[in-house]
Amino acid sequence: MVRNRVLSRDSSNILLVREPLKQWKLKDFILLGRMGQGSYSEVFRAMEKTTGWIFALKVLSKEQIKELEQENNVVR
Repeated sequence: MVRNRVLSRDSSNILLVREPLKQWKLKDFILLGRMGQGSYSEVFRAMEKTTGWIFALKVLSKEQIKELEQENNVVR
C-alpha cells in the first residue's frame, strides 16, 4: 500500500510523492489496558510510541481462529 504526500505546494503547482504506508507491529505500541475480549481476540487501548496517538488495538489468535474454523470470517 502507498499514500500520497504533498512534498511542496505553491500557487499553481502541487508536487506529490508516493511513499509506502508504515506497517505497524505490536512493538510499536504501549498497551494501556484491556477493553474487551471475544472468542478469538482481545481489544486493547494502546498508544503508538512515536506519535502518542491512542488506538483500540484488536489482537487475534491465529490458533483459536483455526480451531474454531473461523478463517472465512476474519478479513485482513
